[in-house]
Amino acid sequence: MPRLAKKVQDESTARIFAALKKAFPELPDEREKVVYRYNPVAIRVRVITPQFRGKSSAEREEIINEAFQALPEEITGDITMLFMLTPQEAKKPPLVAREFDDPTGEYL
Repeated sequence: MPRLAKKVQDESTARIFAALKKAFPELPDEREKVVYRYNPVAIRVRVITPQFRGKSSAEREEIINEAFQALPEEITGDITMLFMLTPQEAKKPPLVAREFDDPTGEYL
């Protein structure tokens, strides 16, 4: 049975969270519900907001990119998983999105 990975927080995840919280004030205050470092070179992000309702993936990504504009590439380049969901979609997330809550693998 795989061990659950740790949801590590660091300066990069703090900066991502601050940028997202500014753009999406309705996000949870608990940083690990929005962003965490999965391993030294991978950050996972999940944004659940009604702002995505009726928007395509490309439109959602554009909204996220605006929030990340002030962040350096060294930080955003570590984002390997980005889930952009409406509250309705979050109730029954795609199977891969469930990995966000219960990451498998080991932190290296």
